Amino acid sequence: MKVKNALTWAVLLSVVAVLPAFAGDLEKPSKAEVIDEVSRFTGLAADAVGLVHEEHAALFENVNGAVFAAKAVNMIADAKDQELATELVMQGVEDGLDKLKEKFLPAAMNGFLAMAGVYKASLEIIRDYIVVPKFDESIYQAYKTSRAGDSKMDVSPEARETAFAAGVMNSASGYYLVKGKIFDDMIKARGLNKDVMGEPMVKKLERQIDDFWINRLETRYRLELLKAQKDNLKTETWKIVAKDIEAIRAAAAKPRGGQVPDVFFFSDGYLPKWFKRLADPYRPDDFK
Repeated sequence: MKVKNALTWAVLLSVVAVLPAFAGDLEKPSKAEVIDEVSRFTGLAADAVGLVHEEHAALFENVNGAVFAAKAVNMIADAKDQELATELVMQGVEDGLDKLKEKFLPAAMNGFLAMAGVYKASLEIIRDYIVVPKFDESIYQAYKTSRAGDSKMDVSPEARETAFAAGVMNSASGYYLVKGKIFDDMIKARGLNKDVMGEPMVKKLERQIDDFWINRLETRYRLELLKAQKDNLKTETWKIVAKDIEAIRAAAAKPRGGQVPDVFFFSDGYLPKWFKRLADPYRPDDFK
C-alpha cells in the first residue's frame, strides 16, 4: 500500500507544473476554487470533491491554506515585473497571505514577501514625487552579476548593500547618471533649491534614491529566482498537505446511500444472496 501511495503521489506531483495558472487578484481562494484545484490535482471529479467538502469540511482546513499558497506562488512568479509582483504580494497580505508563512509557504516565498514589503516602502517615497523611472537593464545586469557571486545565497540587507556597492556604484554601470536625473527630478517636484540645500538633506535624498534602487534590484533578482523554482515550490506546497489529500480521496471513494459499488460481478462474492447461478458444464468445480 505504501508503494502504491508513493507512486500515486509521484504521478500527482509530476502534473503540478501543467496545471492552469490562477487568474485575477491575489486573494483567498473561494470554496469553488479549492474544489476545482483539488479535483485537478487528484483527478477526482469536481462533484465528488464537492460532496466530500459538504460532508467533511474539516478535511479541507489545511488544503485551503495550501491552495492559497500555491495560488500565491503561481501568480507572483508569473508577474511580468517586480512592481506587479510587489502589488500582488500586498493584495495577498491584505487577505491573510502572511499568516500562512509558518505552515504553508516555502522559504523562498517567505523571503520574497519580506523583500516586497521593503521595496514597497522605498517605492512609495519615489512615487510621492516622480513617475517611477524606467528599469535600467545595464544596472540590473551589473547587480545580478555581483549578487550571483554569493554562493551562500545570503539574503541579509548587508548582502544587498555589498552587491550594490561592488557591481553598481561604479562609472561603468551608468548608475550615477540615472541617480543624478532622479535627484534633480525629486528636488524639482518638492520645490527645493539645490544650491541652498544643506548637506544632511542632500545625503538623505541620495540615500533614499540608493535604497530605492537596491531594493528594486534585489526584488527583481528574487523574482527571477522564484520564476525558476515555481514548479518545485508548488510541489513543495502540495506535499505539506499530502495526508489531507489522501483523506479526501478516501472519503470520496466510500459508497454513499443509494450508490451502487463501482464494481462488476466478477466472482460469486459479489452476487446477491438470492441469486442462484446455473452450473457451467465447462467449470464443474465451481459448485463443489
